[in-house]
Amino acid sequence: MNESSNDEIKLLQKELKKLDDWFYNGGKGLGNRTQEQWDKKSEDANKIRRKLYQLTNDSYGRTKQEKEKGKIKPSGLNDRYDYPTEVPKNVYRWIFKNTSILTTDANDAVRWSRIINTKDDERYGGEITIYRAVDNHDYDDIREGDWVTTDERYAIEHNDRYFNGKGKIISMDVDGKDVLVSPTGNYEEAIYAPLKYSIDVKL
Repeated sequence: MNESSNDEIKLLQKELKKLDDWFYNGGKGLGNRTQEQWDKKSEDANKIRRKLYQLTNDSYGRTKQEKEKGKIKPSGLNDRYDYPTEVPKNVYRWIFKNTSILTTDANDAVRWSRIINTKDDERYGGEITIYRAVDNHDYDDIREGDWVTTDERYAIEHNDRYFNGKGKIISMDVDGKDVLVSPTGNYEEAIYAPLKYSIDVKL
């Protein structure tokens, strides 16, 4: 690979890092996060990844050694964290790059990753009841960052589908402002995200 190609790769990586940092920080620092801004920056990032893939066969322009290093799980990934700022930033970064915060098993770090930097995201209003299907009959708590639903029937269906009807449904009455409307677009899903924990975390 010639020097001009290397320079182009480094420039593209730099631009992509700026965009990734913007996403990791919840779109802060560039005005209010709107859907239009989010979509535009997503498309910009995708264009850069496509170009990097054309140049290097990797959407981040990484070498084989760099890719292998990036897959190494950081220490502390599965530690207990009682507050979102207790999670090391390198753990947050690894989660955002290597897992899906929408579907991954909910250890503490993943749960906090789901709700940090979401103070301004769409939420419910008024007092509502949230439900969650669980397979552990000794488990009674809905935790911050847990997937929930505002539709009891949906929780029952989840129990039937994933736990063969042998789990149980737990519920809690909460302020709707503490519940995020699902980022997946499925109106039946939601995330329990108390505003006091949905704090800005600079990554």
